[in-house]
Amino acid sequence: MDWWKAASIALFGALAMADYVSDVVVMLQYACVIDNKLTPDCPTIPGTNQTNETIAALDAQGQISECSPHWAWFGISCTLLVISTLVPAMWWTLGQMQRHENDNLCCGGCPHFCCLGVAQLSHAWELIALCLGHERTEDDENGSVFRNIFTSITESAPQLYFQAYVIFQLGAYGQGFKIASICISIASLSASTVMSASSDTTDGVRNPRLRSWKGKAIGMCFIATDAAVRSLGYAMALSEPVRPYGAPTAGTFFLLCTIYQVCICRRQRCSSDSAFAVVTLPYVIPVVPLVLKKEQYRKTGLEVLLALRFLETVTFGILAGIFGETACGSGLARELAVYYSVLVANAVALIAFNCCVAEDGTLSTPRASAYSPRRILGRAMDSE
Repeated sequence: MDWWKAASIALFGALAMADYVSDVVVMLQYACVIDNKLTPDCPTIPGTNQTNETIAALDAQGQISECSPHWAWFGISCTLLVISTLVPAMWWTLGQMQRHENDNLCCGGCPHFCCLGVAQLSHAWELIALCLGHERTEDDENGSVFRNIFTSITESAPQLYFQAYVIFQLGAYGQGFKIASICISIASLSASTVMSASSDTTDGVRNPRLRSWKGKAIGMCFIATDAAVRSLGYAMALSEPVRPYGAPTAGTFFLLCTIYQVCICRRQRCSSDSAFAVVTLPYVIPVVPLVLKKEQYRKTGLEVLLALRFLETVTFGILAGIFGETACGSGLARELAVYYSVLVANAVALIAFNCCVAEDGTLSTPRASAYSPRRILGRAMDSE
């Protein structure tokens, strides 16, 4: 048995289950099914004359509930959870039915696989099959890769962005479980994306630097910091004081990135699957610079997309600094300090991956003259 593959499947399964359970718990908190606090952590609640201490005292006396359901948040979270659960589950079910049509593993038919997928037990099924000695075919590997990446796009990323928005709206930086749920989503997103991107494939374009654990670690840092800074950026840009400026900015950059990716796909005559990946994946999760070899990445022209995303992220911070305020009405000095620190860490991780990880996966110290900003983005200098 391939123990490394088994460990990878177990890691994906544990992260997926933890991400799913934490999202369900947070969703129930929005409806106050699980008691928690859905008011801003301020000396005085905005729009009222009551302090947090007053509300807590009245709650202790049974005269008022400190947790008032926020049904809009509950509805959005529930919708995201249902879609992100059913769509990957049905996709995985159809794939399993095709692969195991004549296999004795397919004992319960479509309902069997569908229930496993909805219950987030697809990884457990694959792990059991591997332990029982069933060989994983190329179709199995590709199915797992697409399942992990698709789940990241439809589940981890949307819930991460939405929960970051809620925490920013509440100023709930001290509510441990909500923060833990965001951290789990970031870990699941970065691990599943990078580990899936480094899986075996026959197309010959995968970046060999992702074969080593050092390359994987730096790649995960890049994806994790990108997810963190982007989710905080959208939370600030879509907050009420910044929304009149942040929403049009987000829409404009999204259209620019989408149009640019469509043009790339038409120029390169992408297949339908490639077209979906080109139009969606690079904007949501910038895994392309990590996945492709340099010579392949140079042909995509996606370094322009990275520049647009970076410019959008910087613009969100500028707008938040000018117009934004916390849930308590104060400035965003602390939030912006964290925001730009994570943005710098994200840039450093990308530079480290491109400049300090050799083709064999070992860490190296390249000559400064051998690299330029264009090379860092994946394109060599014209003189090279």
